[in-house]
Amino acid sequence: MAHGDIKPHNILISGEQAKVADFGSSLQPEEMYVRSRENGGTILYSAPEMLGILGPGRGKSDPFLADIYSLGVLFYYLLTSRLPHETSSQVERHTPFPRPREINSSICPAVEEFVLRCLHEKPQDRWPVIQSLLDELPHLRRLQLEYSVVSGQAVAVTSAEDWSSAVIADFEKRDYQAAELGAHRQFEASGDDYAFLLMVQAAARDGRHFDCVKYLERSPASSRPPAKYCDELCLIGVDAYLAVRNLNAAEALVDELTSEGRKDRVLLFKKASILGMQASYLEARDLLLELSRQYPNDRPILKRLILVNEQLRDFGKAAAYFRAYCALGKDDAWSVKKRNEFSGLGLL
Repeated sequence: MAHGDIKPHNILISGEQAKVADFGSSLQPEEMYVRSRENGGTILYSAPEMLGILGPGRGKSDPFLADIYSLGVLFYYLLTSRLPHETSSQVERHTPFPRPREINSSICPAVEEFVLRCLHEKPQDRWPVIQSLLDELPHLRRLQLEYSVVSGQAVAVTSAEDWSSAVIADFEKRDYQAAELGAHRQFEASGDDYAFLLMVQAAARDGRHFDCVKYLERSPASSRPPAKYCDELCLIGVDAYLAVRNLNAAEALVDELTSEGRKDRVLLFKKASILGMQASYLEARDLLLELSRQYPNDRPILKRLILVNEQLRDFGKAAAYFRAYCALGKDDAWSVKKRNEFSGLGLL
């Protein structure tokens, strides 16, 4: 039986069990995806040949191979926290998308090839049957567990100044991968806390948030956080967890810092962001109001107040904060768009 609508909402997780739900599209494979074409989220998990199945020039497609493509999209999302395509047009045309390892370098090459085979544009080039795909998983799991993103043996260094100067120079050149490798080698060789900080910072600057999380959670330093750099590492960790949508871990780090008495603008702003992403809009607004009293005329805070009041459907207050936002600087693309929206509602 082909499912016809594989996506996160149709997979239920309980402990170590995963169950597939909603077989409404599986009853008549020749009509699958018709029901959900108006749902953009479902379309983005569709195989390209299925989007135009009712259009001119499209013959019947193999629904089982379409399921394998949808499963590939799911794998891609689990590994990168993003989808390969953002619009139905991109899906249907199968526009090029980043390889998983370009987004998350902690993925081993074999796992990447496995996912890309699921996502091949031509159905006949995907896994031919689901059993062949399943047979490959134990081998891939072992390869992934054994994979290390940063290679290279520990090297002897003549002095701390030598390695750190080279790493800082790589930072200045924005060669963050080279900086990460240099810092990683020093950390492996000596356990230097500063090397660990630079290693994590380099991954963060390079936008590789999965690697940041991996370092913070799996490194020996995670069991003995270097006290000298603990706050800096926690702040990097908050951003990394937010980027990979692990809100609980991000909130735990923020709470850890605030419990120690730290309540500066940066930390409280991150806390408000987490509350907003958790749909706790009233709490987010209260925190942003407190921040606004402490830091008046702060455009980023005002922008968040606009957004959270929109979520609360208090468009009058949102417009008032928007006027304050615009009074502090020139219009940007976002403010031009918002101005048009508020004008359309008769609020400006």
